[in-house]
Amino acid sequence: MATTSVNSFYTELEPSRTASRATGYVPPGATQASSGVVPGATTTTTRALPANPSTPAFINDFQWVNSYLFIHKLSTPSYRYSFILWLFVVLVVLICAILHWTGSRGGFLGAAWSKWALRRRTWRKKHALAQAKREGKPFQQPFSFPSNAQMLSLVLLFIVPVVLCVLGPDYISPYTDIWDLTHNTTSNTFKARFIELDLQSRAVASTATTRSPEYTISKAWWTIGGRTGIMAFALFPLVTLFALKAPPFAVFAIPYLIQIHFDKLARLHRWTGRLIWFITTIHVATWGVQLGRDKRGTGNRIHADAPAWMFVWQYPLFIEGIIAYIALTALVILSLDSFRVRHYEAFYVLHIILVPVTLVFAALHFPTIWWWCWSALFLWAGERIHRAIRWAFVNGLLGKELLQQQQYPPVPQSPRSAHPLTDPRFPEGNPSPTYPPTVNGSRPHGRYSRIPPPGFALAQLLPGRVVRLRLLTPRPIVWAPGQHVLLQVPDVSKYTTHPFTVSGCYDDQSENGEGRVVELIVRAKNGFTKDLWEHVVALNNAADRDGKQQLQREKPVAKRREPGGVLLRAYVDGPFGSSIRAHWGNHASVLIVVGGTGGSFGISILEYLSLCLAGRDGQTLGGRPGGWGRKGFKTTRVRFVWLVREFSHIQWCATVIRRCLELVPSGALQVDIFVSNTEVAKNNRNSVLTDGLNGNDELLPPSARFMRHSFVSGNSGANSMVDLSYLQQPMNSSDGLSGDLYHSNELGHEGHVLDYTNFDGEVDTKAPGEAKINKRLHKEGKIRRAKSRRSAAASNAKNELESRVRQGSHGAAGSIPPPLDLSAQDRVFPRASPRPEGVSPGPHHGLPSGASPPATHPPTSFDGRYATSAADQYRAPAPTAEPYLSPIDAAQRRWSQIIRGLVPDRPGSSASGPLEGEPRLDIDDQELEDIQVVAEMARPGKPRIDRILADEAGRARGAVAVACCGPASLNALVRKTVASQINPSQVLHGNMQGMITLITEEFQW
Repeated sequence: MATTSVNSFYTELEPSRTASRATGYVPPGATQASSGVVPGATTTTTRALPANPSTPAFINDFQWVNSYLFIHKLSTPSYRYSFILWLFVVLVVLICAILHWTGSRGGFLGAAWSKWALRRRTWRKKHALAQAKREGKPFQQPFSFPSNAQMLSLVLLFIVPVVLCVLGPDYISPYTDIWDLTHNTTSNTFKARFIELDLQSRAVASTATTRSPEYTISKAWWTIGGRTGIMAFALFPLVTLFALKAPPFAVFAIPYLIQIHFDKLARLHRWTGRLIWFITTIHVATWGVQLGRDKRGTGNRIHADAPAWMFVWQYPLFIEGIIAYIALTALVILSLDSFRVRHYEAFYVLHIILVPVTLVFAALHFPTIWWWCWSALFLWAGERIHRAIRWAFVNGLLGKELLQQQQYPPVPQSPRSAHPLTDPRFPEGNPSPTYPPTVNGSRPHGRYSRIPPPGFALAQLLPGRVVRLRLLTPRPIVWAPGQHVLLQVPDVSKYTTHPFTVSGCYDDQSENGEGRVVELIVRAKNGFTKDLWEHVVALNNAADRDGKQQLQREKPVAKRREPGGVLLRAYVDGPFGSSIRAHWGNHASVLIVVGGTGGSFGISILEYLSLCLAGRDGQTLGGRPGGWGRKGFKTTRVRFVWLVREFSHIQWCATVIRRCLELVPSGALQVDIFVSNTEVAKNNRNSVLTDGLNGNDELLPPSARFMRHSFVSGNSGANSMVDLSYLQQPMNSSDGLSGDLYHSNELGHEGHVLDYTNFDGEVDTKAPGEAKINKRLHKEGKIRRAKSRRSAAASNAKNELESRVRQGSHGAAGSIPPPLDLSAQDRVFPRASPRPEGVSPGPHHGLPSGASPPATHPPTSFDGRYATSAADQYRAPAPTAEPYLSPIDAAQRRWSQIIRGLVPDRPGSSASGPLEGEPRLDIDDQELEDIQVVAEMARPGKPRIDRILADEAGRARGAVAVACCGPASLNALVRKTVASQINPSQVLHGNMQGMITLITEEFQW
């Protein structure tokens, strides 16, 4: 709400000084102005001018209040403070854009800034977790403070407008030029010579006029109210820009500016809205004081002593201002986390309604500067219309030229399906082209043989109450690695959309449109995600009942339905996300640290970088131009660290991980998966805590000493990369938490085993059979690591023997290096694990048809001359050596049958309701094989992020990038680790190993 404006009933004349000479008139309720006297050039006496101008004593109440509010209106030069605010905003944006595009953030100053700015802190009340457990409350992440950079931006966001609300005089003389800052001092008096000249030219008036003051006023109740109202108006476009998502209306997301999207601006949007409400409240309060002090006067003899409050209600513009303030207050209250998180759908709908109400009534309240409100409304409505048109076009609701469905593999309908949108099944062995070629060139990946028809999403139930959606839009969309889309499923939520990160990268050269399939990992919490899970479970249960009833009437050829999922009509809007501004190829090494469903963000970047390292151009993958062998591409190594709660959760991304392992040489890619919820029996608890410490344990992964140039010493101990301290809690603690609590030295407060894997609201429950799958996968991973170790040791011994023979034949036996020491201190974690069984060792397997491999291999290929770690020295020198990997055989099929047997069937028609049957997970033989391969990289414990990052930074030949997405605790830990290892002094001396760039995804919605 801003200063009230009216249209005068009188002809506009040149401003006069009549009001300033009202010698015999004192306005009703007006106070005597108290002001100092500015020394003049002459000795003529001066007269103090009133801070509260006079109002004529009109008999008609409406004429009186109309004149009253017109007189108490700020002059045009007084608007300068709102213009200064926007000059400051433009200056900050230009500076940030220049730093972003010139790469100046990568120098010494950028490193010093990042070292301070990245840190954030979390806080949790002591014993809060135990108390919540006793009261049956769900797990909650600790309170997370903004990062130092975010807090600084919030401080500036508050300080700059507040300073512009109080600095300098409120009311500036209308005779002063708007940018004439030399007359910016308060002057409550006129020099006598100006008064004398005016007296000679005009008659003395004994009554006040309807003119605004023609002199500068420092501070008064009404001037403070008017100035804060103008500042609130000026902030409307800014808070709107912070909320917009799609360029060109989302100015901050324009590629040629700072390219920051709403995911990074959400916090500024919320706090700018609260700042507007705070400033507007000051505007309302100060004007309320002014209206209470001023009286009606002799014009109305009945209500002569009545405050002006009684009469402003007759003024339409005042009523419109009250409506705008009420709508703004409702916006702020309904945007608080306590309501927004629990009732997102209601918040979303109310936001859409209240935003235009606030802007329209605010503009009507003060038409003099309503361009601030109309510009904000134009940006908001324009972006909405732009997104609606794009949404309709992408989802096939606008236009006629759509993707031809016959271009993609057909989606067969199950004979048990009652409706084509609820139960289409994919029969095993469905012939469809595959992308990319796999190990033997003929075996299709499960992920690449299930492409839904355009406009539909294939929904599958996965462990951990996860629904995997695979959506093919009728018209393709291009997303950068790490970006997200807004999902709408009409059967679940008709009017709201929800953000989910795309799991996988875009690929415009893929066969059959697979690279254009949007894959989303949705874990059930509350609201939409829970409704989606229950809806898919209901459809599956209903399909099973119908299918079993039909099978009873037919010959019983197959009692178990084949996995495939159900089809749902779904729409997406996007893509969005600030990860598009990342220059991945500018860094020598990229470390990806993700937790829980944050793996979607990491897996998208992993697949993108793997394809780039395999020779693909990043521009064809939704990113920036560049790839291995191309100018400017510096990345030679990627490390993927994923923290999950259960072993079965690796199914979420197992297929993509295996594909990346086939694309990239093992020395250039390392995948580490850590499982925090390892349930250990009492009798073998100590063996797990010392897992990796026993030198005779043949189930340990192959390992190697650290490189000499690594930041982490090779003698750092066996448990240097894995943290098992949280498992040292008693099995049955007094508070009944079963060892879930421990003291976290990393976070500095009480920790929980779910801190790094579970977001707020995620329920830590298991589907039927999931616990048995976890144990089976744990065991399978240990067995496969033992096979890999034995194969690697045998290959290394063979190579060493051949080397000795060659050395002996040349008479140089004395120069033979000693064999590798595989002692306990080397058996903790592989520097670069050998290629898992079932994964091709070739560096360019999986390239799309027509793509040529790079001219040279990365320096981390299998050639022993370029070994990046000792582990590479005993790896089989593919492709000339005979590979140790076994093909798909009967043992793997038996393993698949074992896992399938652990997942119980749903009850059939005996269930009276669709949700009474337990959900059955969707999994096929090919995906089971992928899980089997990836299980080799999964082990119990938590990663020591500081040691992992130090190791990667030490071996990198340039700057390092760290990508992170996960719960607040993991985000805070990664930020703390990155900030502590940034070394500005190294950067100053030209060593870019000291420069670490952090790219995070944080949904602050």
